[in-house]
Amino acid sequence: MFRANWLSTITIYLHKFIVMSNDNIQAQFANRLIELRKKRNLSQEELALLCGVDRSYIGRIERLERNPSLVMLNKIAKGLNMNLSELLNMQPAGWFQFNRIDI
Repeated sequence: MFRANWLSTITIYLHKFIVMSNDNIQAQFANRLIELRKKRNLSQEELALLCGVDRSYIGRIERLERNPSLVMLNKIAKGLNMNLSELLNMQPAGWFQFNRIDI
């Protein structure tokens, strides 16, 4: 009985954590974009040029003023010389992962 309660408590906690994290997906993506852009020593305008988008568009995404479409995300990924799944490889701050739980 203790094991079942413990496991259900962890399951509920993880569910709440994931739901809370999903509420902030736009900010997570903006932070990911800033991180990738800075790693490449690119300005917002330089990245926009590589992506083939308006020069102010990247800044608007980073300031949470724009919510990019799937087509736009693909353009950004190509501009950063990566595929879409690599661009969207985000983990919320404080994220942890269980590899295996033995009960």
